[in-house]
Amino acid sequence: MLKFIKKGFLVVLSSLLLTACPDKELNDLTGDQRDINEFETIELKVSCDQSQIQEYIKEGWIVKTKESKEVPCSWKTVKATDDCKLDTDKGCKITVPDVYGEEIKYILERKLK
Repeated sequence: MLKFIKKGFLVVLSSLLLTACPDKELNDLTGDQRDINEFETIELKVSCDQSQIQEYIKEGWIVKTKESKEVPCSWKTVKATDDCKLDTDKGCKITVPDVYGEEIKYILERKLK
């Protein structure tokens, strides 16, 4: 009796799995009917005016988002204390930001060809 119940359960479970997710709607669509909105996205960071995004714009990229923040562009070495000698004392030098600039993070997007 237990064998019949197990077999019956497997038959019912198999039929449920086979009929639960029909893909008929996807299979009926042809390539012309599908809405193709595939986009290519890249992230580009420009720091301290070192590079421009104009070449990307010429290639068809569109700026989706733009975020900016202040970052150090160059660094300098200074004395850690007034009485230390930079040439001879170990641990006397510290590096601090010298010039600040802007880092801009762009999210660019274009439609796939």
